[in-house]
Amino acid sequence: SGLLTVHFEGLNAELVISLRDVNGRILETKTGSTFIEFDLGHFETGVYLIDCEHHNQRIVKRIVRD
Repeated sequence: SGLLTVHFEGLNAELVISLRDVNGRILETKTGSTFIEFDLGHFETGVYLIDCEHHNQRIVKRIVRD
């Protein structure tokens, strides 16, 4: 289906989550507090990065769309 769900527990603040390509270019940015969904169906297969920012902290996770 191409849906990617990012789920955070225990946070009472909004998060900014960006979907990036492997070169760091932002493809899509969303804001939410618990569940955030990205539709990867229109992106090519390959490696992407999920970049989460919260109170000046940053977490980057690699995902593979196949």
